[in-house]
Amino acid sequence: MNRATVFALGLALAANSEITFAHDPLTHFDLSREAAQKSVLGQANTLADLGFSKAVDDETQKFPSTPGDQSNQFLPGCLHGKDLNILQLIACGSQFEDVPGTRSFNHFFDPTRGIPLTTIVGKPGTVLGLPNLKSPDWTLQDPSSEDAGSAQEFSYKNARDYFYDALTAPQQSGRDANWGKVFQSIGQIIHHPQDMAQPQHVRNDAHCDSPLCALANVITLGTLGIYNPSRYEKHTSIGLTFSGGPVRQVIQQLASTADGNSVYPGPNNANISVFNTPRKFFVGAGKGIAEYTNANFVSQGTNFTFNNGVAGTHPSYSQPVPGEANPVRANSTRLFPNGAPAGVQAACNFDLANCYLTFYSTSGTDPLTGLPFTNDRASTLSIFDQDLQAKVLQTDPSTGQQYSTERIFALNRFNFDAANQFLIPRAVSYSAGLINYFFRGKIDFVVDPTNASQLLVMNLGTEPMKGKFRLFYDDQSGSRREVPDAGGTPILWDTEVILASARSAGVLSAGGQMTVPAFPAPQAPAPKKPGEYMLVFEHAVQRRALSGGPRCAEPHRHLQNRSVGPAGAERVRRERAVPFDAAFLGIVRAERHRPAATGR
Repeated sequence: MNRATVFALGLALAANSEITFAHDPLTHFDLSREAAQKSVLGQANTLADLGFSKAVDDETQKFPSTPGDQSNQFLPGCLHGKDLNILQLIACGSQFEDVPGTRSFNHFFDPTRGIPLTTIVGKPGTVLGLPNLKSPDWTLQDPSSEDAGSAQEFSYKNARDYFYDALTAPQQSGRDANWGKVFQSIGQIIHHPQDMAQPQHVRNDAHCDSPLCALANVITLGTLGIYNPSRYEKHTSIGLTFSGGPVRQVIQQLASTADGNSVYPGPNNANISVFNTPRKFFVGAGKGIAEYTNANFVSQGTNFTFNNGVAGTHPSYSQPVPGEANPVRANSTRLFPNGAPAGVQAACNFDLANCYLTFYSTSGTDPLTGLPFTNDRASTLSIFDQDLQAKVLQTDPSTGQQYSTERIFALNRFNFDAANQFLIPRAVSYSAGLINYFFRGKIDFVVDPTNASQLLVMNLGTEPMKGKFRLFYDDQSGSRREVPDAGGTPILWDTEVILASARSAGVLSAGGQMTVPAFPAPQAPAPKKPGEYMLVFEHAVQRRALSGGPRCAEPHRHLQNRSVGPAGAERVRRERAVPFDAAFLGIVRAERHRPAATGR
């Protein structure tokens, strides 16, 4: 195949927005919506701490989504270039992550081999001249990630930059545009832990049902290996459960059972030290979502084998190990309460009483809770080869390795429904946990109770801070400006200077505080709301942002010819910035303070 053909094929795939490698867009919408509501963003005080006056689903508080490709797979109302509320931005953002479809080349990660989507010819995206990164590399773009370049604008790293600009942009329109990008990016980020809860995405099992993927396989003589429609995703999007109910309704019910705090911060904050970087939500000490799914669930192309009368693992994966076999007659009303489908009847030669579906179980220990669990329907011996006893050679599509099996294992809706009982709540919990992590941390900004001419910047979080604090206010035109000190210079409180002689030189330690001088209330231009300030922290290495503290509803008006501290307002808005893997959001419960004043 010549390079021109490869290039043309790459362009065709890139232009096709209907390629589906991941959960159905409706599933991502439902999981992300539930995760956002179960995260700290669903708590009444969190958005107020960010400076917003309305809840996440309030239709009067909207921000613009970015321009982009539309898709008929999007839920109605999920449109690029449209003002959406915060909940819609997150839920729709999770749908946007799959369009154009070639973004999905970056939605795979095999934690046992540390590889992205890979076939016999290598990375299919790379072959086609497109990005093909590991899922956490693509969505995080942290210091250990392969660089995604200009193809990625909605990573964790991007979201932090948008957050900083949402806090500091001079004009309200710029701040609103960046808030839209923040919440849309969060939706696109949490799309990835949801994909990591789909076994094919963590066991290098390529799947695509687009005609263009089929064409790509034909042109590459099958070596590209990406056309392989996913029965799991088709079932999840349009199928029926074993009891006959619509799957989407069941998935919504399963999602509603998830605990938004079980992953991060965990029970009694037990997981704060476990998930102390965004990457550890994917892989880390066996507790990442990719590790959990990879070790405990088989996929369509990496199923069990059966040789010499014994079920075994797939040759590329040592886990999960098949457990007990459980034969169930095909005429069982437990399986088919409304009667066996025609295809099953034909496969059983219309003798359902002597035809069995043999389910195999798997067992393990939940890495989060430490409790044992059993999946009674992890996989099924195919009813289509019950009389087959000769060895069959199969080929691993990612390595070309051949292996034998005397019986074929298959996955059906019973297996998918059983897996969903574990994976759907887990996907929501990890998504909510990553949102909680994004908006974690606590700071405070108060008058020194022992000296009213001083202020205390307090780090109430669990991580140290090293860098510069800047102070902002909004003038009467709505423009955001830095607060000047008595000499007219913008306020800058540098931990490396102020805390140079501290035990941890230059660092505001977790639980520590830093003394800074009070400042005169800004006069020209006059503030829109006297006494309302925003404190932004810039890390010593990277510019990143954190925010906390509600807007003041009735700010205290300071006396003229007075020098005041930020606690001179009845309520003070406080915001900050931190490095990539440090606390990103400082949520502060504002308290009423008496005005602090000193003479000029």
